[in-house]
Amino acid sequence: MNTDPPSFSTPVKAKETAETATLLDSILSSADAYYAQEDWQAARDCLCHAVELAPKQPQIRAALGSLQFRLRDYSAACASFTSAISACPENPDLHIQLAMVHRQLKQADEAKAALQRSLSLRPNNSTARRMLGDLDFAAKRYADAAQHYCALLESNPDGVNLLLHLGKCEYELRDLDSARWCFKRVIVLEPTNAIAAEALELIAANPQDASRNELLKPIETEGRRILPASQYINLDFLELSKEYWSVQDLHEAMFKRICTDSKIDQMPFEKQLEAWNISAIVDAKRVTENIPTQPGWKILEIGCGVGRIIKPLRERYAAVDGVDISEKMIEFARVYLSDGSQNGEVCLNSGADVRMFADNTYDLVFSMIVFQHIRSVSVVRSYLHDILRVLKPAGYFRLQVYESNSRNNPQAGLFNEEAKAGVQYEMAGNTYTPEQLRTLLEDQGYKITQVTQQTPWIWATSQKPAGVTESPHHLSSAS
Repeated sequence: MNTDPPSFSTPVKAKETAETATLLDSILSSADAYYAQEDWQAARDCLCHAVELAPKQPQIRAALGSLQFRLRDYSAACASFTSAISACPENPDLHIQLAMVHRQLKQADEAKAALQRSLSLRPNNSTARRMLGDLDFAAKRYADAAQHYCALLESNPDGVNLLLHLGKCEYELRDLDSARWCFKRVIVLEPTNAIAAEALELIAANPQDASRNELLKPIETEGRRILPASQYINLDFLELSKEYWSVQDLHEAMFKRICTDSKIDQMPFEKQLEAWNISAIVDAKRVTENIPTQPGWKILEIGCGVGRIIKPLRERYAAVDGVDISEKMIEFARVYLSDGSQNGEVCLNSGADVRMFADNTYDLVFSMIVFQHIRSVSVVRSYLHDILRVLKPAGYFRLQVYESNSRNNPQAGLFNEEAKAGVQYEMAGNTYTPEQLRTLLEDQGYKITQVTQQTPWIWATSQKPAGVTESPHHLSSAS
């Protein structure tokens, strides 16, 4: 859920008295200021006061609901969004926000009703349709879920996760031909997908008696969609991460997600851009420092955002690519990079692998201010495994993480922590000691060349062993 409210300083209606309007504008400005300082509770209190002054303004109600959701006061958020909808019933996004609140309150029927209303207002709303499909799937309403997944596949025919869910639905509905087609399609897209392979074996071995409870059981376990132990990836965490990083405009991406320094936030826009450009040059140097790079190198950034570091690197190297979990970030990156060198591409990825790239492709892979936001050791391990695959023999991987004793990130997790289902951790990922980070890298087959602490950061530089062309304990990337 995008919990970022719109600007609180919304125009008041003409019927408000001048005195009330002045007071309301002051309160909303205070809410803006508190929000910029990430003082969510103070911002919420301001909005509660604003609602008392202007109870019929749905924008304020919706903004209050977003903050209450962020603070996990779901009952209050439900009341706020319900009130906003009563004043603005034709807004499909408000119905989705209300559905997300109902989902947190474990009110599946109410969530479904809100999503159906949103979909009726905007029939091509993929977010509402996917949420409806997943609600029906969880409730074992397989026929209804299948309809939603089929509709989504029309615009995303290569959606592996959609195909797996649809295959499960068709199996439960005893349409084995359709189920088989779904799983075969997954194998075409991902030849080593273990879930699809197991499902096809189960159908072929005994199509009439195969245990329905066992087929694709990893997709159903308490909503976590847990994969077999060798391939487990916390997909629930990845979905919530995509939600958090899907911002609405380029400025928000740049200064509310990437460069989040409070000093920069208080600067005028021209100074913000100047600070941004300086940071890009400094960080581009930092990620290549003391690595024997060559102009002909091909480089990949994990978590590229809008392309801040990619832009200066493309001036120095033959090709620089990037991946990011957020479709919005990739859209903004293509705009941001459009006036620079075009020697590379930026791609949407799953947030846990780089499956779109071939083995032994890159001379250097790096990630800066990204892994510090990953609250899932399974996702970290998946990334480390696949990054090693795409590195050339003797290629370099440079990684930055938060150190475990840092006081700058009190909400962060331990290095081996796994995100809990349904919890939005925002920027609070896992933290590490140098020994823990070293062990994670070595377990995946990297040769460590340097680990340094620069509080609150740890930097690790490693290489793919020179004689290795395939990752050790070769595992397929999970979908």
